[in-house]
Amino acid sequence: MKHTQTIAGVLVLLALGAGVYWVRSRNTAPHETRGTAAPSTAAPTAAGTSKGISPDDALPDLSKGRAAGMSGDVTFVATLEPHPPVAFVPFRLTLRAEVAGAPSAILDGKVAFEMVMPMGDHRYALQPQPDGTLQADVTLPMCMSGNPRWFATVEGVAGGVVRTVKFRLDLVPRK
Repeated sequence: MKHTQTIAGVLVLLALGAGVYWVRSRNTAPHETRGTAAPSTAAPTAAGTSKGISPDDALPDLSKGRAAGMSGDVTFVATLEPHPPVAFVPFRLTLRAEVAGAPSAILDGKVAFEMVMPMGDHRYALQPQPDGTLQADVTLPMCMSGNPRWFATVEGVAGGVVRTVKFRLDLVPRK
């Protein structure tokens, strides 16, 4: 009887170990999340970037409070207040669109925040404001691994076309 229990216990431990290995290998490799490719953390290749610079660094940096990204002929200008964004502290994301420097309307605006490691659902509807901008009040957690890097994917209809722009931002730990 005791041998059967021992063998069952060893099998359970092996299954747990295999599960942990599988989950960790999935989180360190590029993978698909909600239909969009997760950002790569691999070292850049000979595509002209210098060694030690992540391809994610090429994304517009929203951590500094203001960043602009292009989708076709539309420029999305995003701002954060306050900045830099602090983990577990609400901040306001404001978005406006421009075509050739002139304001352009954005319909059905939304923003989704994600990390390379799954951190739950952080999607927000962008609310239209009287000045033509869109806003969302956002709160993001700090990853237990210590990785501060988040990615904001902004989507909206501008000029009758669905537009998507991706930004990066680094959270500051809450004091």
